[in-house]
Amino acid sequence: MTDIPFYWVDSFTSAPFGGGATTVSILEEELDDATLSKIAQETGVLESAFVRKTGHNEYSLRWFHSRGEEVSFAGYATLATAHVLAEKYGATSPIRFQTKTGLWTADIEDDKITVFIPFLIGLDLIENKKIAELLDVTEYVETLYNDDLNAYCIVLENQKQVSDLDPDQCQIDAFLDSVGGRAVIATSVGDDGFDFAYRLFIRGREDFACGSAQTGLAPYWKMKLRKNRLTSVQPHSRVSELESEPLDDGVKITSKARILVEGRLHL
Repeated sequence: MTDIPFYWVDSFTSAPFGGGATTVSILEEELDDATLSKIAQETGVLESAFVRKTGHNEYSLRWFHSRGEEVSFAGYATLATAHVLAEKYGATSPIRFQTKTGLWTADIEDDKITVFIPFLIGLDLIENKKIAELLDVTEYVETLYNDDLNAYCIVLENQKQVSDLDPDQCQIDAFLDSVGGRAVIATSVGDDGFDFAYRLFIRGREDFACGSAQTGLAPYWKMKLRKNRLTSVQPHSRVSELESEPLDDGVKITSKARILVEGRLHL
């Protein structure tokens, strides 16, 4: 029998049951993909992280979706992993993660974690009224599209519009299937001290804590607001908050995380 340290973590929040739930498994040796896939499906959280130490503050990090497939990026799961390594294993800055999309790094300062995502994406202006129909909105600023994330985005007029969204998930799924898309994003200028707000809908559910969306949204709002450092909120039932700083070669996201459950997997 193999025992694997296992943590259930709420990321992009300092409160239990906030932000996005993820799991972090600490591996001593590589496990085969089939086992990692089964663990991710068993936990049921959107994305699960599997981390293995390879050197001093050096780690291999992989992410698996609850459907079972490996994914290329997971910002909130990476931030949660850094939190676990710092709090439970004494890891210090900078923590270096070798991932499917290159080298990601994390820095710890007090109770905040900053993750560097090593790529940026562009949001291109398109005219797509279907997105407004999907979200049942009539007033909006513009619609955008990103080919890298295969995501459709609508810019609304205010944060209340974003907060009040209650789309039909079946219609979201049907639209994404029809266009081969990954996500529908709604964003707006923020209020209550936040620079911008956003929510992200994927197949089957809303993504309550999406850090990878910052690779497109942070540069967009940096241009619109003329600010280098931005604060954002995902204003849904769990509420995710983070800071972002788009750079020439990627984006830094900063937030908190909280361990909710600690245990072991017995395989």
